[in-house]
Amino acid sequence: MLTSQWSMAVLVLAALLVCTSRASGCPVPNAARCQATVGRGATEILSYVTLDREEAKCVVMQHDQCCPVSRVEATLAVPHVYQPWLCPPELLISRKRNHRLRLNYAEDEQQETFHTMQSTNAIAWHLDRLDGRALPLDGHYDPLPLAGHTTVHVYVVDTGLVPEHAAFNGVTTTLSYPAGTAARDCNGHGTHVSSLIASSTVGVVHESGGRVALHAVRVLDCSGSGTTSDVIAGLAWIANNVQHPAVINLSIGGPTSAILNQFLDAMSRDLGVLIVAAAGNGNTDACERSPSSAQSVIAVAATTSSDTRSSFSNVGPCVSIFAPGSNIRGANFASLTAYTGKSGTSMSSPLVVGAVARLITSTSAQAWQHVLSLATPNRVQGAGANTPNLLLFIGTTATSPPPPPPLTPPPPPSQFQSPPPPRTFPPPLPPPPPLSSQSPQGAPSWCLALVVAIIVYLL
Repeated sequence: MLTSQWSMAVLVLAALLVCTSRASGCPVPNAARCQATVGRGATEILSYVTLDREEAKCVVMQHDQCCPVSRVEATLAVPHVYQPWLCPPELLISRKRNHRLRLNYAEDEQQETFHTMQSTNAIAWHLDRLDGRALPLDGHYDPLPLAGHTTVHVYVVDTGLVPEHAAFNGVTTTLSYPAGTAARDCNGHGTHVSSLIASSTVGVVHESGGRVALHAVRVLDCSGSGTTSDVIAGLAWIANNVQHPAVINLSIGGPTSAILNQFLDAMSRDLGVLIVAAAGNGNTDACERSPSSAQSVIAVAATTSSDTRSSFSNVGPCVSIFAPGSNIRGANFASLTAYTGKSGTSMSSPLVVGAVARLITSTSAQAWQHVLSLATPNRVQGAGANTPNLLLFIGTTATSPPPPPPLTPPPPPSQFQSPPPPRTFPPPLPPPPPLSSQSPQGAPSWCLALVVAIIVYLL
């Protein structure tokens, strides 16, 4: 009888263990084991950012599947709807997700095509191409006139700016972030990019008179690299200091970051900021990179002077438009009067920003729709599968795109191709699990019933 009772006691204990293990959904959390697991990098750590509207706190919960890693709170001044830029940027990124970002230089051509030249009156080919529907170039730049008299605030998130360069004569420039001289350019990329947006020599907006105010937001170092949190810190500064109408240029790229993409989408949705970015230089799918994969971002691919897609340019449904991007002449930071040629989608993005700045009458979103409606279709050779074949155009001749080619008879059914896949974006991060989910929950009813039945049998 005693042996039988011991057997049943063991059975009860086993049932309880089964119940608790089933209830927890993962191994019972243990602080030392969790810390060791995280330290080995065996599990991916996710960061969630929420804003507690009742207590006005930013709450960041970092965890793996089972083990809580950290919970950080930052008290805010006032309650607000969810807007991530209100939280300290350092809380937004977990260490494992703090990717290094690299500038989008041309990778399949020379990384930088330096051929320094003094200021010249010759029209740069990228400007010459913007005012014509078709080749050849004619040696002129005759864009549509500036629409209205609004000052457009362009935030160049890059390596900074050398505002004294002669190209910026007549252009309002500000070293905005970090404050003061810390935003000066010691790499050259940001100065080159900024000059393509607005400058007296190579800019899409070449008129003086304050049409464009360039704000240098430096998030990358002298070698042209930075972290996701560096970029988000700069974006947070813009969000808290933005002046409208506003356009952001992001001639940067890195691994897909759901947090960065969500941050950009929130800025676009809640602040009405237009965001233009380089599509990337990997000759791959732009949807696999950030910021080009963000839903709200206008991703720009690159073309050569022969209207062929640049060999390095990314493609795919996340691309919005093409613009010149190979051997583009812009301001050289090394001399206040010199220019240099660079290649990359980094050079294509600011041309679209400049076009938007020319055509703004009310909002940047309205101006983008105008730019999109003017684009020349079916001009880019080798545009890539599922990539919109639209080439930037802001000329005064033929202000509407040419009609599409006549319809051809449909191919036999066996030759039909499936439609291009819809544009996809990284799924949003799931909501953070409640703190109680990090520990075992109550046992399910069938487990309790089993235990009760065994006890009753013993009695």
